Amino acid sequence: MGHLIVTILPLALGAAVSPTLLTLTVLILTAKQRAVARALVFALGAGFVLLGLGLVEMYVLRGVATSHGPTSPVFFWIDLVFGVLLVALALRTLLMKPKVKKDRKPTGTDWGLDKYFVLGVAGMATNASTLIIYVPLAKEISRAQISGLLQIVVLVAANLLILAPVLIPLGIRVFLPGASIRILGTLDVWVTRNGRRLGGILILAVGALLVYRGLRGL
Repeated sequence: MGHLIVTILPLALGAAVSPTLLTLTVLILTAKQRAVARALVFALGAGFVLLGLGLVEMYVLRGVATSHGPTSPVFFWIDLVFGVLLVALALRTLLMKPKVKKDRKPTGTDWGLDKYFVLGVAGMATNASTLIIYVPLAKEISRAQISGLLQIVVLVAANLLILAPVLIPLGIRVFLPGASIRILGTLDVWVTRNGRRLGGILILAVGALLVYRGLRGL
């Protein structure tokens, strides 16, 4: 179990790198009406995508582990292929000229809660780096020598860490309501200035780690 945590922790941290989700969450939380409820539903939408994908991926990959064993070359090819994809995505992010961002206003001030759920689904479903990392992460959990129930518990725990860009701002708004607008505004400015570069570096590091694991296993 300890080995599994050490193995998936850098993957979960890399999958949590999502400046876009953080920005959307801050915009939702800075609205004047029902900000916490809307952000919570947004988080549920994003979490729904993660949990659904994770369970499907684990089901498929568990079948591979059962049929071919937990050290099947298939698992190392997954690391290698998705690692190369991550390296390419990271290099594109780092080398691409950043877009000039306009002033932003709170998102969907007249939307119902259902639309925030859909927004959370869309935000996670289009989060390329997170979805790429998520496959090797689910692979590691599915081939671990632990019960199926414990695998699901580990997956849920990893999902909560991946959702940090949504859950941390939400926690700030709930537990520090008086100072939350100022804190979230400062956080948003910092992420706008540094998020692309920092995210690219972290994704590059995770991609390199996966390539190393894949080549070492093969």
